[in-house]
Amino acid sequence: QELLFPHVCNSLNSWFHRSVRLAMASLSIDNHHPHIHKSSNPSQTQQHHHDEAKAEAKVRHKEIASMLFSELQYWLGFIDDLLSCDIRIWNARLVELIVREVVVNTVLLRWNRSLNVLLMSGMVGGGGRRSASSSSGGSEETAKVSMEVIKARAEARVAMVFLTQLFGMVEYSPLIRLVGALVLHPKYPRAWSGLDKNGSATKESGGIDFSREATGSFFVVTSAINAMISKAPSTAMAEGRSEEEADAG
Repeated sequence: QELLFPHVCNSLNSWFHRSVRLAMASLSIDNHHPHIHKSSNPSQTQQHHHDEAKAEAKVRHKEIASMLFSELQYWLGFIDDLLSCDIRIWNARLVELIVREVVVNTVLLRWNRSLNVLLMSGMVGGGGRRSASSSSGGSEETAKVSMEVIKARAEARVAMVFLTQLFGMVEYSPLIRLVGALVLHPKYPRAWSGLDKNGSATKESGGIDFSREATGSFFVVTSAINAMISKAPSTAMAEGRSEEEADAG
């Protein structure tokens, strides 16, 4: 299990990042318009070649997306098979690693950061600070913001695909309850969100340090989730006002 469990988590994280890159490429195609000078008056042949290349790229992206979807189902089915055994410590360690390294440290970390970018860009929640700044920052700044938004949209979509497939394919109830608590609980630990106290994304490019040296325990995430959901409703509501917690979105 020292080799197998990390390999499964690394494979799922690799799937997530590759899927995000594919989604970004697909969104870029949808948002891309050929830069043709106004005075050039492009011919129908040029436009036809552009449309043909765009259609061909979309077909290729669908083929890759199908392969990635099958890969995700393979790994989730493999996890379901591993968790079907009755070795309690085996299952506990696998659940901890999946929730810690995949769900919290990859899927929900990117989910929170992507929602923050979309909120700042005005695509959710009615915010408009990004669009205001981009309009005065020139074409280079506008392109940078546009790529940030495309990446955020891609990460949000891939996160939704992962979570829906996880809930649909894995039958091991302790894992499903823990992930469901993370997704649906009204409050989510700010330290796990990748956001600072002002709600902006932190500068760290990596994930959260859940190592035994940093936390002092192997089961740090599952213990924290169990403590979070076992609190009385009144206690949870009081702590919801604390600046140390952030809405999970």
